[in-house]
Amino acid sequence: MTSLDDPAAIALLDRVETLLTATSPDSWWEGPTFRSPCGTKHCVLSHIADQLGMDAMDAFENYWSTSYVIGAAVDDQPSDRYPQAHPKDRVLAYIANLRTGIELDTWTSIDNAINTEEGQA
Repeated sequence: MTSLDDPAAIALLDRVETLLTATSPDSWWEGPTFRSPCGTKHCVLSHIADQLGMDAMDAFENYWSTSYVIGAAVDDQPSDRYPQAHPKDRVLAYIANLRTGIELDTWTSIDNAINTEEGQA
């Protein structure tokens, strides 16, 4: 079972997507919760924690994506997969891909990494 099969996970993804869609690009880097090492940027998870609570942020990381992926790999910089100039646009594109299964949820990603590693052993 993946997060796509879990009604609670889908409801959380809906809430997060609604929140992030409504977040102004001008305020994207505002928030007290998480800061980049340079101290000037804030992770997308800040918006989730600040608006929906720490429990929602923890659940989002458990169900959908960790700070290493949605934060560092998607939010913090453009990539070949998410070349959009603004981090909000990258994050919303990533969430759309989570919803369709193009991107894997947290535990499916972990399981795939373990299976790949075991296959190479």
